[in-house]
Amino acid sequence: MVGKSVVLITVIVAAILGNASSAAATVWTHEGETLGSAGIEMSGPVGFASAFEAYECEVQAAAFIEGEGGAVTSFEILPETCVGSGVLEGCKVIGYSITNLPWTLTLNAGWPPIWLNGSQIHLEFDVACVISRLSRVFSRIFGTPNDSEEISSLNLSGEGVTEILGLEIESEVYGQLGVSPSGTYGIS
Repeated sequence: MVGKSVVLITVIVAAILGNASSAAATVWTHEGETLGSAGIEMSGPVGFASAFEAYECEVQAAAFIEGEGGAVTSFEILPETCVGSGVLEGCKVIGYSITNLPWTLTLNAGWPPIWLNGSQIHLEFDVACVISRLSRVFSRIFGTPNDSEEISSLNLSGEGVTEILGLEIESEVYGQLGVSPSGTYGIS
């Protein structure tokens, strides 16, 4: 009886491992082949909004991509490009900090295919603004490429929390980042 149990367990484990290895993982590609590793740069407008305020800023970011993921290694906000609305209308961004870098990039077999995890952004405003500081925490931001084989831009979307004046308010992120080198890398 023990011999039959061992054979049965072996068959079950082999079937599970066979199914797991036959499921194709989503990976970064270059000219249709699996990519070893590469660096990319991204730039463009990104907006952040809650029920009371919103702002949009030009950003520049860099990422390291490989296999089934990667990491955003730098994220810079260009304060002079920021435009606010709601309670932030007319406010100037005078400083910012980015925490929790690098932010993890994960490729997802479903849709949207690119997930950015753990981003935290803190902004400081000039004295003319009713708010001196706010923080945005996004557990996950989604990236949707314009073309899965030759990515030249990513549409961003996601939800998170804005900490403002001691309150936590639901917020969203949106935007479109150009990717450089353009049209060089894809996902499959």
